[in-house]
Amino acid sequence: TGSTFSPSFVTLGLTYANSLTDRIRVGVNLKLVSEKIIRTSATGFALDAGIQYQGLAGLDGLNFGITLKNLGPQMKYDGPDLIRVASESEAKRGDNFYSIDAASFELPSQLELGLSYAYSLGDQYKLGVATAFQNNNFANDEYKFGGEFVYDEMLFLRGGYAYMGEVADNEYQQFFGVTAGIGVKVNIGLEMVVDYAYRAAKFSESNHLIGVKFNF
Repeated sequence: TGSTFSPSFVTLGLTYANSLTDRIRVGVNLKLVSEKIIRTSATGFALDAGIQYQGLAGLDGLNFGITLKNLGPQMKYDGPDLIRVASESEAKRGDNFYSIDAASFELPSQLELGLSYAYSLGDQYKLGVATAFQNNNFANDEYKFGGEFVYDEMLFLRGGYAYMGEVADNEYQQFFGVTAGIGVKVNIGLEMVVDYAYRAAKFSESNHLIGVKFNF
């Protein structure tokens, strides 16, 4: 027989960004990370930080950026599913309950370097291409390639590909291959951006990601 379960992974973030000069921008993102499997869960905090340089080599539209992701303390699972019952057949006292002490674990920190170029095709159309190198502390390095078509700064069509080396021989490599997405920006008194993304996966069904962002 057996049973099925649906794990949940939730991340809530608070982001601050600012321009140091007309070409240099910095930003930080504080995240609350929550993971749950049936009745066992773990909660922690992590920090992302990055810097972007625009107009690299004096060329408008050519940008370079570097980010550090998932910097923070270790997380640890806890919950009722880790409780066990110990009983002795000849003992007069009742059952004893004890909890398994789960090992702490680190979030998968990442260092990412990216280069992008955006080109205007007129007043309403833009085309952008980008490439990135991602160093993962728990997995092989990743190489990403992507493009974006923008219409009137309100509709965004995206596509890309992630290459992870010998992914077929590494049981820890989960996401690779084709990616695609669409974004819509609307003004409802404040600027709201809704993004949808598709990501291929190796061990599970392909991922469908939805994001909502408000700009104040």
